[in-house]
Amino acid sequence: MREPASLYVPHSGSMLLVDTIIDHHDDNGVVETTFTAGSMFADSNGILQPLVFIELLAQGFASLNGYTNHLKDAEKQKGFLVGVKNIRFYDTTAVTVGMTLTAKLQVDIRFDDFTMVHGSLLHESTLLMDGTLKLFIPETT
Repeated sequence: MREPASLYVPHSGSMLLVDTIIDHHDDNGVVETTFTAGSMFADSNGILQPLVFIELLAQGFASLNGYTNHLKDAEKQKGFLVGVKNIRFYDTTAVTVGMTLTAKLQVDIRFDDFTMVHGSLLHESTLLMDGTLKLFIPETT
């Protein structure tokens, strides 16, 4: 499967961090992205700032959730990243523009309008970071 993430998230232009949904199941999936030269999240040497990876995971889940809603012919939902837990950065090698990054996401729990999602970010087989996102996704009415 290769589905453009832009079809399922409200982000666009330079704020869109996820390129493609490459695997999808109800509560988990995989997305990938490649930051390009001139990205506002890279310094003048093309090195990406690691904190942007948290937003990348959040947008990755947003694209998966949007795709799920699309398959169910459900209304689009807005979601908000409201917290993070146990975020760990592993590899200290610089991540630069042009590198393809893969995010694996799995719902840990849903409770009312809150969803806890575990995410990990890799470059090839190297784990770059992982942790849990707390998302507020209000039900549409």
